[in-house]
Amino acid sequence: MQEGAWADIGPLLEKGVKGKGNSKTGEGGTGVLPGELRSACRAMGLFGNTVLQSENDSGTTSVNLLARHLVNEFYFAMDDVADAAAAGDKNAAKAAWTKGQGYANAYLDIVNRAINAKVGDKFGQIEGSI
Repeated sequence: MQEGAWADIGPLLEKGVKGKGNSKTGEGGTGVLPGELRSACRAMGLFGNTVLQSENDSGTTSVNLLARHLVNEFYFAMDDVADAAAAGDKNAAKAAWTKGQGYANAYLDIVNRAINAKVGDKFGQIEGSI
């Protein structure tokens, strides 16, 4: 990570806040939108619900619960990355990203099992480090 890039991590991992700032300008009181990675977690959870569980299933399936757990852990790993970045701790940031990447890739492995050729291409694994 470049020395000057620490400050860039916070906005990328923004959780979003209601009643603070403006979603478009950062001013006012309508809220601050979450960063793309945070929003992706919500989309991952909704997608998992759709592909891993049938309307005919009684209750939540075990595989769907596991997928939700993995998404939650990925989200929490982003907290660790943001905290490490705020402290300027490159090693902790890398360790947190690696952990989160593992959770995200495990989630992708699970949902990819439900995707066949008729549905489309499977999701690729998340590669790279910080």
